[in-house]
Amino acid sequence: MSYALITEEPIDEATVRDAVQSDTAGAVVLFHGIIRNHDGGQSVNSLDYSHHPQAQDFLEKIIAEEEERTGLKLSAVHRVGPLKIGDAA
Repeated sequence: MSYALITEEPIDEATVRDAVQSDTAGAVVLFHGIIRNHDGGQSVNSLDYSHHPQAQDFLEKIIAEEEERTGLKLSAVHRVGPLKIGDAA
């Protein structure tokens, strides 16, 4: 497994990238979700993400399954807890 993490800490993009980067990879593709100041026409000041107690286990499982299925190295990190506008989720 490359890297799977549910965390309350800020996401370290270099760690995520390093987990999948290799001499055999022709590209590293990142999706960087950011907390925005609106949703559905409503103003947003902050978000507070919670997670299921088994979320870490589930994330590790789907990363491992997809790596086996595709042969690609994968990483996934999701931040939980209080986040403000501009924070990476």
